[in-house]
Amino acid sequence: MCYNDRGEVAGAVVMMLKGENSAAVIKRVKERIAQIERTLPEGITIEPFLDRTKMINSTVATVRTNLLEGAAIVIVVLALLIGNLRAALLVASVIPLSFLIAASLMRTVGVSGNLMSLGAIDFGLLVDGAVIIVEGVLHQLGVLMRQSRSTPLAIVEVVEQTASRLMRAAIFGQLIILIVYVPVLTLQGIEGKMFRPMAEVLLYALGGAFLLSLTYVPAAASYVLSGITIKERSIANRLVAHLERFYRPVLHWALRRPNATLGTALVLFGLSAVAATQLGGEFIPKLEEGDFAVDTRLLTGSSLQETIAATQQCSRILLDSFPEVEKVVTKIGSSEIPTDPMPIEASDMMVILKPKSQWERARSFDELAERMYAALSQSVPGVTFGFQFPVQMRFNELMTGARQDIVCKIFGDDLDTLAYYAERLASIASTIPGARDIYRERMLGMPQIVIRYDRTMLARYGITIEDANRAISAAFAGASVATFYEGERRFDVVVRYDSAVRNNPERLRTLPLRTASGTLVPLDEVADIRSEFGPNQIQREAARRRIIVGFNVRGRDIASTVEELQQRVERELRLPPGYAITYGGTFENLQHARARLAVSVPLALAGILVLLYAAFGSLRYGLLIFSAVPLAAIGGVAALLARGLHFSVSAAVGFIALFGIAVLNGVVLTSEANRLRQNRSLLRAVLEATHVRFRPVILTAAVASLGFLPMAISTSPGAEVQRPLATVVIGGLVSATLLTLVVLPVLYIAIERRRERKERAGLSPVSVVLLLLPLTAVAANAQQPISLSEAYHLMEQQHPDRLRWYYDVLSAEERRKGWLQLSPLQLELEYGKFNSFTNDSRVSAALPIELPPVHVARKAQRESQYAQAVWGSQWNQMQRRAEVARLFYEVAYWRRIVALLERNDSLATLADSIAHMQLERGAATAAHRATAQLYRSSVSAELAAARVQYQAAVALFNRALGEPSTRYIPNDSLFDRTPTLLVALDSSRHPLVQQAAAQVDQARSQRALTEASMLPSFVLGYNSTTQIGYHNVNGIEQYFGPQTRFGSLRVGVNVPLPTPWAMAELRATDWSITSAEWEQRAVSWELERMRLEARARRTAAAVAVSTYERQALSAAATIERIATTELANGTLDAYQWALALDRVLAVERAWLDARRRLNEAIIDSELLGDVQ
Repeated sequence: MCYNDRGEVAGAVVMMLKGENSAAVIKRVKERIAQIERTLPEGITIEPFLDRTKMINSTVATVRTNLLEGAAIVIVVLALLIGNLRAALLVASVIPLSFLIAASLMRTVGVSGNLMSLGAIDFGLLVDGAVIIVEGVLHQLGVLMRQSRSTPLAIVEVVEQTASRLMRAAIFGQLIILIVYVPVLTLQGIEGKMFRPMAEVLLYALGGAFLLSLTYVPAAASYVLSGITIKERSIANRLVAHLERFYRPVLHWALRRPNATLGTALVLFGLSAVAATQLGGEFIPKLEEGDFAVDTRLLTGSSLQETIAATQQCSRILLDSFPEVEKVVTKIGSSEIPTDPMPIEASDMMVILKPKSQWERARSFDELAERMYAALSQSVPGVTFGFQFPVQMRFNELMTGARQDIVCKIFGDDLDTLAYYAERLASIASTIPGARDIYRERMLGMPQIVIRYDRTMLARYGITIEDANRAISAAFAGASVATFYEGERRFDVVVRYDSAVRNNPERLRTLPLRTASGTLVPLDEVADIRSEFGPNQIQREAARRRIIVGFNVRGRDIASTVEELQQRVERELRLPPGYAITYGGTFENLQHARARLAVSVPLALAGILVLLYAAFGSLRYGLLIFSAVPLAAIGGVAALLARGLHFSVSAAVGFIALFGIAVLNGVVLTSEANRLRQNRSLLRAVLEATHVRFRPVILTAAVASLGFLPMAISTSPGAEVQRPLATVVIGGLVSATLLTLVVLPVLYIAIERRRERKERAGLSPVSVVLLLLPLTAVAANAQQPISLSEAYHLMEQQHPDRLRWYYDVLSAEERRKGWLQLSPLQLELEYGKFNSFTNDSRVSAALPIELPPVHVARKAQRESQYAQAVWGSQWNQMQRRAEVARLFYEVAYWRRIVALLERNDSLATLADSIAHMQLERGAATAAHRATAQLYRSSVSAELAAARVQYQAAVALFNRALGEPSTRYIPNDSLFDRTPTLLVALDSSRHPLVQQAAAQVDQARSQRALTEASMLPSFVLGYNSTTQIGYHNVNGIEQYFGPQTRFGSLRVGVNVPLPTPWAMAELRATDWSITSAEWEQRAVSWELERMRLEARARRTAAAVAVSTYERQALSAAATIERIATTELANGTLDAYQWALALDRVLAVERAWLDARRRLNEAIIDSELLGDVQ
């Protein structure tokens, strides 16, 4: 071992036992070294040159800093977006508690805290479940406080109700995040040892957070959030509202252009898939350990002195030319205890560097390595150098037997052939961009002195082979001639030839050998002495000879480098039969990890899909939410490309975590949309769901992504491993969140509309939801004006008849699901003397099995029953809506009548006053005054009657809504507009017609079921019986006890008999079919008749309304104006004025009556499906 350029020193390497704690062992070693130093002679010191603590402390400090900064960022984001400090601290308290659980489990199972185990913890992931629950509680508390119900009891109830409602989404979301890390646990070998602890610790922490979300968070929320005040204009609300103002136009644009939105998403995914193929690949990013380990090799056969001289020259160059170098320690050959066998010409030159902040000539380790390699190669010819990091070099050597990143192994039989192809392979590798420090294993070229004895001459001189070998061994290796003691230590005195003589074949020829007669003869008299080149070493792997060509990779990824090398080798290198090349090193580890993940990741994704199916009970929603996975991959790939990072196992772990978080947001959004879909229209439910869950989606994505931000931007030692993982998660969450908030609503609406179309065409189970459930909620205010559509929705929400039909359809739907009915399993236990005089036992099981036609017929029957319920419900809905519409316009009609009579009453009062004044002046007679009073009285009586009719119409309208009070009144603005039932109805698929058709289907299915019940059925059974006693088995009497049982299978057939009453039942079903078919024709005939009648009434009413509006109304208004003016001037008496005004009133009432008849005719036409 050499230190700097000062020559040789004594050195030692301390090795740690497997499974020990590095930091603890190094600490104890330093304590022991301090004890040893006190016993050393003066002038001798022990100086550590490669201390693993340096790397451990730096990486642990990086992890600690990233975790603390990530936790701080998460807490700040929580406080900023939640908008309540107590709620933010409640959510943040999950972080230390879950980390405490993880630390406890780590200590229990023996997982140490290091860069790999703690490097992927994101505190944002840990609080996702708590965020969902606490944010939901805050939202509901805000609603209660706006209604002045923020009492402690209400808050406790809200916490319980909200937690129960959101717990399902939180549970399944966190289970999905847990299951995505299962693939990492399946990694084997080196990659498994490195990344399994990471997955284990993450699962410990996430599992703890999961339990806390189920137990601690709801309980603490009911206490911590009690008595809080929700501010409407808080900073958090303003920030979220500002973000939502940007989001809403984008969402509306996407909903208006679904094809463009989905096409854009597909194009982005396609581009990301193409871009993913351009990503380089590496096992894990190189960890900058802070020092260099330079694999230095001289020519094969170089002496120790030559190696020392060359390495001392290299040390001098590095110390003089590079101020970044602190010291250089070179380990040559093997130690006294050969734990690391190396030849004399090989050495490990440890270049200890100063902190990176003190560097002057380079900014990165790769740049510094290139500069050092150039300086050494120019100044020290004949020496090869390979720059790596110490632990990395040892890691590669232990894994593959070579120190380089990429190891190409050529297998074959002949050493010369292996050496030839290794030389060619090395020349090809040297031309590959990114390949550095090419190393070719030397199997040949070892200079050696070969002595071949001439046995004839040895016999002539009487020299034995043993004597000759002893003389040569003493000359070369030395022989002990004496011993001396120094204290208690003993030393042998060994004599041998000088090295100059040992390495010179000519001088060796004169080696004297003693003959049998005692004379001396030179060695060349009895042997042939030559200097030849022989095998340096012969390496075998899997019982085959092999040679290694290795190189490091700098400035490029490993995967593309090897792929290019493989292509070049396939084109330019043709190996003989029996020879093969394999590619190992970190590339081999990458391939193993990829192969393992290629199996386990799809299985985990399938597990996610299963959980989604379990959460929503529908594969449709599962696939909908699962679309977040490719959307998340878009951002992950883009982020890697933007930062120039390669795909690695760290990045793969990032993608795995990303998929779970992205799916969680989809679960939250879809769950809310499904909940709102129960009492809102499709579009309204989607818009409101994106509004209500906008904050939690943004919050979960923000805390998860920003929690990784310190890892993504950190440049400290150890951050290289965390950087790809954090980059993937941040980039993927940005794209997943944006696209989930935009693309997911579009997909949801598209899928739901497609389902609605199928249900209208094929009567799917959930069509009742579209027919029955209310769409809006109406606030409770006295005499609240509502529109016609709001009246429809309110009626469907609370009218008893609608609710009755709703549950009838649900009942029919459940019965339809139970069409597959299995016969009861028949179990029998028999005990007694049924085989012999000994008590035996028999256990039998039998299962009757009906033929498939029975199940098919039963399914058709249940389908037809369900169809009748659905179409009956829709017909009831249309009838109820028609009733609401009639009463809606009836109220509007009487409101207009009351207003008309109130106006005429005012004019009659004015006319009476004018007649009174004219009578006093003598301008009118008493008869005129009496006429005016009589007209005023008649108008007042009509007005009072109209007001009674109006109140009665309002009461009937509210009854039609299912409202016991007179809370709602129609708005007046819709009376002159064309009414609509708001039911998309095809006249050819009227509910009455479809219901009659369903009755025909039911009659036919009943006939098929009756016919199928006359088919045979099978019985499969199994018997297990004891036969206690002696029995002859192959001519030998054997005893069988109660523990020995004999099994048998049983197959039977049940054949129904064609009895007369069975045939009569079959004929009855035929008549039922005929009756149902005639009923269907009768319904269609009657429906068409009623349509023609309604169409005639609508046409007549429309003509009348048009006539009044074009001529009569304007003429009546002119008459009223002129008559009133002349009455005031005295040119028209009261009697004539009353006649004129009565005529005007008659015209206006006739117009209102015609409008009333038109509205009723339109309602009847829509009810009958006549929309012409």
